Amino acid sequence: MMALLKTVTDAQALYVIWEDADAGTQDQKPDTKVPFVRVACRHREAPATSLPHDGKKKYQENGFLLIEVLTPQGDGTVTADTLVQAFQTALRTRQSLNASVWYTNVRAQEIGPDNGWFKTNVVADFHYNIIE
Repeated sequence: MMALLKTVTDAQALYVIWEDADAGTQDQKPDTKVPFVRVACRHREAPATSLPHDGKKKYQENGFLLIEVLTPQGDGTVTADTLVQAFQTALRTRQSLNASVWYTNVRAQEIGPDNGWFKTNVVADFHYNIIE
């Protein structure tokens, strides 16, 4: 999932705060007035979806991705809309190295002004199966 998002951030030359790699920086913003994103992944409960077969069960993992897009305020959300569309397109078309992850309910949520920045969230539910 993160590889897919990295292709978008690299293509857009975005500064990224990766939740797992940038501990302690989630609430920080870069000093420069360039767009940036914060990325988080949250799993939910993963119930077994099949009876045991050969000692293994199938589990459906699911959760959501949250991409917080922050752009300098004052351009009428033009930059925010462009970046949000790039993430939505990638998630909706599943241009992923791992085609077994399904993304659904991909949506943009305009949050609004945030200390000189305009914040828009891109949220996508994900689903994939694991056999253990």
